[in-house]
Amino acid sequence: MSARRLLAFILLNVVISATVVLAILYFWDNRQPELDTATEQALIVPTSPTVSGASQAAVDPTADPENPPEGESGPPVYTVQTGDTLGKISREFDVSIDDIMAANNMSWHIGDV
Repeated sequence: MSARRLLAFILLNVVISATVVLAILYFWDNRQPELDTATEQALIVPTSPTVSGASQAAVDPTADPENPPEGESGPPVYTVQTGDTLGKISREFDVSIDDIMAANNMSWHIGDV
């Protein structure tokens, strides 16, 4: 086999291999179930004396700042948005992750991400 035919054979194999790999990755990516990001969850955030006023406003976006509810007691409720993590929420409200998990009856399971 001449060098020219060998080079053509190798290049053809590279192109076919790359095409197969890209096709597999394309189909693999499309077969994975999408996460349901449309549902929102309410998360109870334990109160902390160092919570800022801006963070308090983010707790209840439907609250009317001109007419605050009378005698509201209990911890603030935060609606979890797409992309929120316990770490991000704990930093925003200056509360430990363990306190948030305890207030919401959550627990860690092996393999949770």
